[in-house]
Amino acid sequence: MDEKNALLEGDSNWDLHLQYHLKSQETAHPEPQLWRRSIRLLQFCVLLLALAWLGHNLPQRWTSKNYGGIAIQPYTSHVPHSMPQPGLQFERCTRYTTLETHRFEFNISTKDSNQWQLLDSADAERRKHLHGRIIVQQGPELQYSDIEVKAVLSSNDETDLDRLVLRDSKSALAIEYNLDESIVMADLCTEIELLVYLRPNRTQSVDIFEIRSNILDIWFKESLTWKVHNVITHTSYGETTMEAFLPTTERMVAHNVSVSSTYGLIFGQLIAPKENLELRNEDGKIGIFLLPDYLSPSTTFGLDSISISTVSGDIAVIGVFDVPWPEKDYTHRLSVSTDSGSIRSQAPHGSFTNYSSNSGDVTCYLRPYGTKYQDAISEIYTTTQSGALAVRVSEAFELGNKRHNPNHNTNSEHSVENGTMKLSYGYDWLGELEADIRNGVLDFDGSSLDNVERGEGYVKAKRGQRGKTGKSHINAHVGNGQLDIKLGLGP
Repeated sequence: MDEKNALLEGDSNWDLHLQYHLKSQETAHPEPQLWRRSIRLLQFCVLLLALAWLGHNLPQRWTSKNYGGIAIQPYTSHVPHSMPQPGLQFERCTRYTTLETHRFEFNISTKDSNQWQLLDSADAERRKHLHGRIIVQQGPELQYSDIEVKAVLSSNDETDLDRLVLRDSKSALAIEYNLDESIVMADLCTEIELLVYLRPNRTQSVDIFEIRSNILDIWFKESLTWKVHNVITHTSYGETTMEAFLPTTERMVAHNVSVSSTYGLIFGQLIAPKENLELRNEDGKIGIFLLPDYLSPSTTFGLDSISISTVSGDIAVIGVFDVPWPEKDYTHRLSVSTDSGSIRSQAPHGSFTNYSSNSGDVTCYLRPYGTKYQDAISEIYTTTQSGALAVRVSEAFELGNKRHNPNHNTNSEHSVENGTMKLSYGYDWLGELEADIRNGVLDFDGSSLDNVERGEGYVKAKRGQRGKTGKSHINAHVGNGQLDIKLGLGP
């Protein structure tokens, strides 16, 4: 059985950029010496080999060759966080006396059926007796059917396997567990493992690929290669792990991804889908790594939205910036919210970013990217009613080829009713600031700003640069607590 390895975390920098320095010297001789020519030729050959190695291996550096493990290389952390670690080694039965194996085949490459569902209707209350997981993985090269499912059932009570019913139709597999608590033994333990094999190199896209369960873990492994318009998963008590969207040439390509849970962890390492990413949980945690699509840098970044929410579960959203993100127009809407959980996030800013919590702490790092549109919409909103809010908006990246800086045209609102706010914007921010605190301490450092006006509990300031006047506007408010603002400091 595959087992998940511990996630490799770290705050150290991971240098993915080839660094080289070739020094040339002027010489009075009409021809360079032979030994100098040889050294330069050797340096050039080494450089070509290094570039070739980098181009071949860069897409694989995020993944582990051990299919039973997850490997994220050390990355630069701009916010303190603790990434939740997936288990996916479900609670096993200590013993079993009977074992059954069932196989199902599905072909969905037809005009009247272009979707597939796995629907587990077992009551969540039966989870003390029923355990298991669903693994979606690449099938063998010679697999004939679009989808093949191998169901492995085991139990310490042979009669309990009769209560576990699997029914297949043309485009769905349904699971029923008809258990009467009044007649079962107290130590009853039954396991189900569903291995879902997808036929490799399937070129036709699928409209819907859906998995729903109340109890079972769901694990999408890497190298699935399929193209899916809508990927939908839900598990109430199980964990969900998404590796199918890692930046490799064999990744699953999806337009919309919706993952939800009630109490289980949601974990993923992924390139954002082409349109919408939605992650929802209630009491369970959410932890994801957002990775750049550096395999197709010429493709338009068409993502519409990223929506991540919990009721009480903590959220960690970590954009990995050690690999340069392609020069594109990032116009997506990012919304991260929780009622009482904490938020730790570093992410690319698009046209709209919102972080909100009712009673939890919010710590976020935003990285804007240059745009070809001078008046492109750029809005940032952060709030917590009771907690600590820390916001860092970095200098803009990818400003070449006559691209415009969104930090010159961003409207921002930051609010804390009871708690502390630490606000920091990069050196290239241009515009106006208005900040106030009703009761508490206001600390302000904007030595590079012009027209600073300070009073009891408020500050106003403007900033231009080399004759430019920015259109950005920041409005920051704290009701009771502390407000600390650093604006336009440092290159």
